[in-house]
Amino acid sequence: MNLKYENDYLRGKDAEGRFASLVELKGWLTETTSRNTDIYDHIDLYMTKKVSVDVKSTKRITDHQNDNYHWVEIKNVHGKNGWLYGKADFFAFETVRYWILVSRKKLIKFVESNTIKEYVEDKKDAIYRLYTRNGRSDVITLVKSLDLMAISDNIFHKNPLPQPKDTRAKKTKQKTTGEGVQIYHSTA
Repeated sequence: MNLKYENDYLRGKDAEGRFASLVELKGWLTETTSRNTDIYDHIDLYMTKKVSVDVKSTKRITDHQNDNYHWVEIKNVHGKNGWLYGKADFFAFETVRYWILVSRKKLIKFVESNTIKEYVEDKKDAIYRLYTRNGRSDVITLVKSLDLMAISDNIFHKNPLPQPKDTRAKKTKQKTTGEGVQIYHSTA
C-alpha cells in the first residue's frame, strides 16, 4: 500500500470513529462493516443495525483541508459507479463543527440536477462541474457544504454548546466604568 493511500485510509478510519462516537453519545448503536462491504458497497457503518452510512471526512481541494466543499464521486478510479451510487442509505459529511447526514437518494437527485456536464482541467473549478484526475477514470465534482446542509436529513453538532445557565433567580447590578465598559455584579 503506498503512503498516500495509507494516510488517506487512516484519515478515513479516524473520521469513521469520530462519527460513530458522536452518534453513540446521542443514543445510537453502531457497528462497523467489513473491509469488503466498505470497498464494494461503500458502507462504513450501520446505525442501529438498519441504517447504513458512508462517512466522508474533509478533503483537500488545493493545498489544504477545506470543509466548505465536499468531493462527490460519480465514477470511481476504474470508471465504474462511484460511491454516490453505492448501497449506503446515508452519507455523513464532516465539517469542522458538524456532521451533515444526507440520504443517498437526495444527494443523487441534487448532484444530477445541479452538476453541469462540463469537464474542467483544474480541480478548483470543479464546483458543480466534472473533474477527472490525471491518469484515472474517475469522475468527481465539488458540492458546497451549505447545499448539503440544505438537503440534509440531520445535522450533528460535534461539540454541543453548553446550555445557558438559569439566571432568573439572581439579580444583577450594572455599573459603568469611566471608560464606558459595563460590569455586571451578582447581588445574589
